[in-house]
Amino acid sequence: MVAYDWQKFYETAVLESNPAKIEDRVAEARQAIQQRLSKGPSLEIDATELATIDEALAALMVLKLEMTPEDSGDDPELSGENAA
Repeated sequence: MVAYDWQKFYETAVLESNPAKIEDRVAEARQAIQQRLSKGPSLEIDATELATIDEALAALMVLKLEMTPEDSGDDPELSGENAA
C-alpha cells in the first residue's frame, strides 16, 4: 500500500524486472524522494515518513549496487564520498 506520493516511484523501481530500465527507475524514485524532502518546511514530514524515506533510499542504493558492474568502483556516490 502506498502511503506517500513518492512511494509510487520507489515501488516501480523495486518491482522493475527489465534490467535495462532499472537504473532509470531508481533515478526517478530518488528524484521523487528528493523533491519530497525539498518541500519539508512547507509540508511537515513526520518521523514515520522520514524513517520510510531512509529505508527506501537504502534499498535503492542496494539495488543500484547490484546493477553496477564490479569494475566500476569509482562512483563517488557508491563509495560514500560527497561531491561537495
